Amino acid sequence: MASSDSITTTHNQAHLFAEVILPLPLPKLFTYQVPDEFANDIAAGCRVVVPFGRNQLHTGVVFQLHRQPPEAYEARPIIELLEAEPSVNRFQLDFYQWLAGYYLCTLGEVLHAALPAGLKISTTSLVQRNPHFDEEKTVLSLEEQLLMEHLADDQLVESAKLARITGKQRLSAVLKSLAQKQAILLVDHIREKYTPKYRKYVRLAPALALDQQALEQTMTGLEKKPKQLEVLMHYLQRVPLWEDKEQNEQGVAVAELTRAGCSPSSINTLAKNGVLEIFQKAVSRLPTTPAREAPRPLSDDQQQARQQILACFEQNKPVLLHGITGSGKTEIYIDLIETMLQN
Repeated sequence: MASSDSITTTHNQAHLFAEVILPLPLPKLFTYQVPDEFANDIAAGCRVVVPFGRNQLHTGVVFQLHRQPPEAYEARPIIELLEAEPSVNRFQLDFYQWLAGYYLCTLGEVLHAALPAGLKISTTSLVQRNPHFDEEKTVLSLEEQLLMEHLADDQLVESAKLARITGKQRLSAVLKSLAQKQAILLVDHIREKYTPKYRKYVRLAPALALDQQALEQTMTGLEKKPKQLEVLMHYLQRVPLWEDKEQNEQGVAVAELTRAGCSPSSINTLAKNGVLEIFQKAVSRLPTTPAREAPRPLSDDQQQARQQILACFEQNKPVLLHGITGSGKTEIYIDLIETMLQN
């Protein structure tokens, strides 16, 4: 027995464990075992999918990693590592811990409030007809028959969508009955709440992009259709086709052409006639931040205020910077922030 216990302990300590914050009002972290397939990529701040309770899955954030197994329970394995690069950095994790202490709440409550909705995961029950189910040998109720009519052998359907289709708000009893009869397969599907934003783009049809003569003939044919010709001219101004044909693949946003005065109906007509192709492109929901210009040098008065502030900081004294609108307070703030970041 001693030999067996020794082997078990050694085996447990060889595994990597993760202390995970769950977005729940619970007063402690939970320890999960890190599967070997995730061991090289997981880090503090990474989002993971973990089991909790009997049938629940939750998205948690790794707080720390170690090799000490829990004593009170056997650690369950992490189901999925959602990212190789952490969504939350160490400074944020420490800040969450400070917030929990300051506001007398749990770390899970702080995480629930702090983590953006696009980074959270929801668990949705998916339903599929069991391809091996024989309806002739099984008696189904009317509700069960109605639900089975909307299922296919090779397609998963969200239970919420089934509820809308059948008009039944509570399908749990019917689904449970069908599952017991082995008529359906229930799957827990994890999906990101984040959905990419798409914009409509146009590009020149490949046949025209590769054949200058064909393009010139098309433009000649559009001479009596000035609005359509205008669209084509605006497109060619933005895409140097003969300098770099690969740029045609990227296309031009429809919104950019319409802002330039092009008619949406003319764009659609050109697409219908095979001159242009309309396609969707995923774009970031985050606004692009223009590069900030180099800060202007501080004036003599600003330099004096800056030195007084730094002197107060060295003595741990609070500072009130007073100045009228436009006096340059913000430039002093920026300069101080950059100084602190550099140090």
